Amino acid sequence: MNVIWDQLIVIIGVDDASSLNGHQANFTLTVTYDYDDVVCTTYQIVIDRNASWWHTFLDANVSLFVDNNTNTTYLYNASLVSGESTYGITAFTTNTLQVTWSLAPNEIPVNDSSPVLTNGDDTDYLFARYRYYVITSSVSDLDGYADMSYIELTLYSDDQLTQYWIIRYTVGTGIFSVETGGTNVVIGAMSSAVGVGNTLTITWCIKIGWNHPDILDSDINQYITDGTASDSDFYETNWNVETRLDYSIVPALSDDRGDVNTADLIGSGSVTYYGSSLSPLSNETDVWVVHDLAGSWSGELVAGSFSISTIGSASIVRMNTYTFKIVVEGTGAVGTDLYYTTSLTDTFITDRIEIYEAGIVDSRININSDCEVWWRARYEYDSTEIQSGLIIELNGSRTLVWDAGNLYWRWRETSISPSFAGFEIATASESTYGLTAWFNTTSAQQAIWDSLVITITDPIDQRINVGANASGIFVSAVYAFDGAPYDGNLILNNTNFQYSSPQIQGYTVISCSGDSYDITVIGINDEAFCIWDRVLIVSVNADEIYHDPNDDVMITIELQYEYDGLPVTAGTFEITSYPLAHIGLGVWEAQITIVTFQTIDFNDLTICNATLYGINEYNMNSNTVTVYWDRLGFYQAAVGDGRINVGTSTTIQWSVQLEYAGISITSGLTALMTGDIALTPSAGVYTGSVSESIVGSITYSILSASLGEISQFNQSVSDITVIWDQVLLTSIIATTLSLDVGTSTEIRVTLVYEFDSAEVTDGMVYMNDNGASIAMTYNSAGGYWSASVSKNTAGNYSFTVDSVSGNAYGITALDTDDLSVEVEWVGAPGFVLDTMTLMIIGGGAGIGLLGVAIIASRRRKGGVVTDLAAIEPSDLEVTEPVEAEVPIEPEISEPEVEEIEPSEPETVEELEIEAETVAEAVEPEEVELPPFDEELAELEIEEPVIEAEPELEVDEVPEIIEEPVIEPEAEPEYADIPEEFIEPEPVVDLTKLTKKELLDLIPDDIKETTSPKELKRLTKQELISLVESFKSSKD
Repeated sequence: MNVIWDQLIVIIGVDDASSLNGHQANFTLTVTYDYDDVVCTTYQIVIDRNASWWHTFLDANVSLFVDNNTNTTYLYNASLVSGESTYGITAFTTNTLQVTWSLAPNEIPVNDSSPVLTNGDDTDYLFARYRYYVITSSVSDLDGYADMSYIELTLYSDDQLTQYWIIRYTVGTGIFSVETGGTNVVIGAMSSAVGVGNTLTITWCIKIGWNHPDILDSDINQYITDGTASDSDFYETNWNVETRLDYSIVPALSDDRGDVNTADLIGSGSVTYYGSSLSPLSNETDVWVVHDLAGSWSGELVAGSFSISTIGSASIVRMNTYTFKIVVEGTGAVGTDLYYTTSLTDTFITDRIEIYEAGIVDSRININSDCEVWWRARYEYDSTEIQSGLIIELNGSRTLVWDAGNLYWRWRETSISPSFAGFEIATASESTYGLTAWFNTTSAQQAIWDSLVITITDPIDQRINVGANASGIFVSAVYAFDGAPYDGNLILNNTNFQYSSPQIQGYTVISCSGDSYDITVIGINDEAFCIWDRVLIVSVNADEIYHDPNDDVMITIELQYEYDGLPVTAGTFEITSYPLAHIGLGVWEAQITIVTFQTIDFNDLTICNATLYGINEYNMNSNTVTVYWDRLGFYQAAVGDGRINVGTSTTIQWSVQLEYAGISITSGLTALMTGDIALTPSAGVYTGSVSESIVGSITYSILSASLGEISQFNQSVSDITVIWDQVLLTSIIATTLSLDVGTSTEIRVTLVYEFDSAEVTDGMVYMNDNGASIAMTYNSAGGYWSASVSKNTAGNYSFTVDSVSGNAYGITALDTDDLSVEVEWVGAPGFVLDTMTLMIIGGGAGIGLLGVAIIASRRRKGGVVTDLAAIEPSDLEVTEPVEAEVPIEPEISEPEVEEIEPSEPETVEELEIEAETVAEAVEPEEVELPPFDEELAELEIEEPVIEAEPELEVDEVPEIIEEPVIEPEAEPEYADIPEEFIEPEPVVDLTKLTKKELLDLIPDDIKETTSPKELKRLTKQELISLVESFKSSKD
């Protein structure tokens, strides 16, 4: 046993060993074990102050270790450990701590921080007489703010050489004052100071005067004193002071030119501080407009803008000058302009209109043409041509307009008939400058309007063949104003007298030129005309364009005179050498018979003679009709999909042409194919939609076809065969039908194409696992599809095939034939009989019991497979072997069955038996199997003799007979297994055969007694087992 000798180490600490009078000293007490430096919290220690007992402390109340004194020094130490509850340690060491309380010395007041401009404009500008600017300062004195004497702010230039003003706050009186620079700055009554403890916060409210110098980046000196000590600091505040003004909108007069004695001018503008968008206050400024000869006008700023009205002008024509000034309020028109540079001015001209020149473009002109009379005017002040804003009216309220091309003011007037007119100035005014005074130095102007009268003769014949020439046209003219003969040139609208297309041409004078007065307007004109014409073939039609040989066709043609559309009712005409006869209203026809395969284009008139106007020229106008004597040829055929799902449809396409003409037929055809299915045109071919609801194939060919009058046809392409198919589920088993929860079984299915019984070996197969879709994989060696499933909950679960897709033929239609398998998962291991065990137990009846295992996997009640354990040997009429202490089989009543027709299936499960009877027959009450007896394996079971049952008639139902129990002669040795259960060495590897090849190996007697559908349902592995069993039995 180890013993530790230990002591406590007591250390006293304090936050301030030299404290001011009245300040609290806060102590700490740290106690540790000296042996291992572990903190001790179970102590009780006595503290002495100046060697006298003072207090006792525990860890729980050590926070009470504080002291507060005045002008005193104390020594603190631990004098006794009166208790330690953990180890009972009372030995200790301690330190001695000295704390002194005394008076503080006089403290120097200090500037806490730079003064702050809290409401500067444009960030850091102070504008003259704009507002009271607020500056805050903070100073402190450890002796208390009341110990301070005064604080001063001094504004300096950036180089700190020029002083602009000093403002002061006296703490004792609370008075703010301007010490120097009283014309530059004033202090507002809103200034204030607030002291708390050692700190004094001052709010200075100042306004800049108009006389303040304009400065940039100023510095501030802040000075504080308590009468004994002081603190002075410069700060780079970079404040800017601006007293100058500027115009955001340059001042101007409302007009720059007008009549003499104008007294309604308006001067306006907008004022801001120089370099800013802010405007001075209206109560701090006045605006004046001063005339250069006499008079001045004033106004106030409103929101930074001014507008001064009723400004007058001089009484003579001259240039008037006006000066704009912004002055300190009340200083008048002679006050100093606060504008940052030379005062701005504007001008106004007094003037009047002078009309000094006039003229006329032509004194004798065409009727309906403008007579142009013009004048020029100018301003008297500077002789500048007036080119806009001038209003001059002539006699008759005619107003002149400006002609920019000729640079004069003009009037245009027309007359619809020959006449005379005179023009002179009535009034004048000018809208550009508002001038109304004018004078005219020009004379009146006058003009005559005139036109021509035309005479033209007609041609000799006014309706002729296209290409013929017209002749006999003559023209003459006189002046309409005074009847004098025209002495100029006349131009016809057309000098062409021969045309190659139907039309009418009129001949008239379109222009005149070269006469003495340059008269070009025709007042009265004349006209002659001529028509060029031909026969127009309006249409060429056949009563039917498709014919068998020896058929008649009626060709109908409509004829008109092309110029005016009148029907051609008289004359002689042939089309493609076949004579035409008129039947009325310009319609002509010819009946034609052709006896051979032939194509004729009716596209030309071989004779044309229209007698009404003697017209023999004609225009087919692209009208033609082609008639075919031919037969139909079906030369190509295609099908969308030759093997499809049963119940779905596909389309068969046929390409058709006229066999001898070689022309594709895409419309108008009537045709039927096998099944009387009518073909319809689609995208240049003819199609028929076919569908079937049962598995099978159909071959399609053309039954009949017609187009117009053609009824002959020839199918040169092979017939089209379509297969309707579906996937058939032939079998479904589970490798284990009863198993423990948590273990798995394999579901195996076989699928074939029902059309040709070919196995389905590719694509995707999905199993229905009680509502869930599970993918299955194909086992090529076994010839089946499979999927492993397991369940964690006990119960019966049903499985079947859900869907198929993606196989070689794209078949997705599925017939499960109501096949499914039910698997039981139990909570504890069960007893399951596999095929080999049944064969061993059955002895010589192994083949039959193998059949039992297979057929049992097919038995269904409502689609649920019966467990193999429920199948009894008597189900196949095989004598049941004797087994010691085997529970009595439940009695199975004989089912009542309905009569069936010979065509119905012969398997027991497909008979239409009442559901209750089937349940009673194939689902006996659960019988608990005895534990497996190892001695049973030593028994030699005699193979029973199985007598062949007579073949049943269709109307007979087999009677369920309970076979007697056969006693075994002796206990067989387990090694004496009959030879038929020993698999011989196969000559042929059955696993490599296809399912169809395995079906071919089934004996004929089995095929005769078992339906092909039942055999197709067997899996490949089941077929292999059957073939091997039959082969062994035969051997």
